[in-house]
Amino acid sequence: MKITIRAKDTGLKLALRIPDWCSRYELDGFTGGTEEKDGYLYLQKDWGEEEEFTLHFPMEVRLIAAKEAVREDMGKGAVMRGPVVYCLEETDNGKDLQKLLIDPELNVTVSDVNICGTPVKKLTAAGFRQLDTHIEKESEALYHVWKKPEFEKAELSYIPYYTWANRGENEMQVWTRVRD
Repeated sequence: MKITIRAKDTGLKLALRIPDWCSRYELDGFTGGTEEKDGYLYLQKDWGEEEEFTLHFPMEVRLIAAKEAVREDMGKGAVMRGPVVYCLEETDNGKDLQKLLIDPELNVTVSDVNICGTPVKKLTAAGFRQLDTHIEKESEALYHVWKKPEFEKAELSYIPYYTWANRGENEMQVWTRVRD
């Protein structure tokens, strides 16, 4: 974010909000005093006629967990890039999204894609797909004897949440099981 200040002889102390999603930032081109306090970066100096500096907020990818009181999300994580929530969509990941698990190491690549004419950043993460464990003759049965789940490696494709449901009717999921 490029910032231009015109505050000569004002004694201005500028407070810039550092968003909670941002674990680090970079300040380029500022030659005054800085202080970080209560989620703000304070900048103070004897300002010139017009001064420019840049504040960078890296869009890091992270795995978010819900508070334990949210029962439906226990053992699951949501993927965010900067302030943007991402989701899995059937169009990219196939049916039965509930069978997918994400690797907590969060090995992610970011790529540019186009969804319905809108350029967006797609995230590709290492993950797993749980295999069916029921015996063929029981495949129509709703219940079967418990067996330890088996998994195969899978590549999970995440798109920004705001773009889902633009490529036809299909399932979507934000909270994904995390493989322990």
